[in-house]
Amino acid sequence: MKVLIQAGKAISFQEVGRAIAKVLERKNFAVLLHRQYPSFYKLNKYCDALIVINLVSPLWSLTYFNLYLKGKNELKGRAVFYGIADGIPKKVMFPLWVFYNIEFVANSQYSKKCLEKAGFKVLEVVPHGVDLEEVQLARTLSEEYRKRLSKDFSNKVIFGFVSNYLPRKGIDELVTACDLLYSKRKDFVVLFITGEGAKAKLKGKPWAYFVSPFGSREHVEILGFLGAIDYLAYSAKCDSFGLPILEAMAMKTPVIHVHAEPYVEFSSNKFNITFPYERESLRDLGDGIHYIFHEYNPQELANAMDYAIDIYLNNKSLYEDMKVKAYEKAKEFEIDKVYTSFIKYITRE
Repeated sequence: MKVLIQAGKAISFQEVGRAIAKVLERKNFAVLLHRQYPSFYKLNKYCDALIVINLVSPLWSLTYFNLYLKGKNELKGRAVFYGIADGIPKKVMFPLWVFYNIEFVANSQYSKKCLEKAGFKVLEVVPHGVDLEEVQLARTLSEEYRKRLSKDFSNKVIFGFVSNYLPRKGIDELVTACDLLYSKRKDFVVLFITGEGAKAKLKGKPWAYFVSPFGSREHVEILGFLGAIDYLAYSAKCDSFGLPILEAMAMKTPVIHVHAEPYVEFSSNKFNITFPYERESLRDLGDGIHYIFHEYNPQELANAMDYAIDIYLNNKSLYEDMKVKAYEKAKEFEIDKVYTSFIKYITRE
């Protein structure tokens, strides 16, 4: 059976598509992973089944909705839409036919809740997975990277940040938090893999180092980086899942993040360090989605990073225990365990 996976343009969607393709190929499916804008006239010329991966937005999804319907009609119903929702899509901006014809598999309970609030039907939740084979390959890179970091930043606790440069990723809050922390102690650095737009905010910050633009490295290199740092400082305020958290856990690196949905679906303060948010706010960023921001005081993030440094320097046994527990939890989301859920949709009669 030939399966077409149509991923949206976001790097994260393409990496998820690649992981799903790997799982299906192990099950003897022939897979075409298509990353360009969908433009298929006759799907049944190319495939027997279809998986669409994309954000649910009135501005970015309609072409993908049409492709999904084409798949249902031409491929005997063997089509599934893996829907990503960082907030509540604006119902008024969708044509009515969408609500009657599109069914989603959501990537988190949080996405499911957001989609259902907009009036969409969600069949089930299939969380994102982590490729433990790739994790093992990345460990060699981590050892190499760690040697460089130990040389360049001796006597420093090393935090990392990996994400694109968007308001909901909380870079402003992270910068403020690090400035507050640096006024108290100087024994840390933060390494950034993010968008070029962040450079201006990081300029002149003695604790900040821009490593490379987000999307410019192979995925295994990103995993290697996550395994080489001491902590991932994940300052995001709004997400559909939070895959960098799970990937850091798989690389045995504890994560600092706000205690909010959707992260609490797979993370815990038993192995990560969480901090509270003060309130939820709806933000309209002009793309047809009411994003739900978990607004927090940057001082809370600074306190969490301060606590993380103390653990690393003064309680090595606790730190090592956190690493082990994080990895054990991440193993529950191995790609073969989660993404095989799609098989029932692409093989149905």
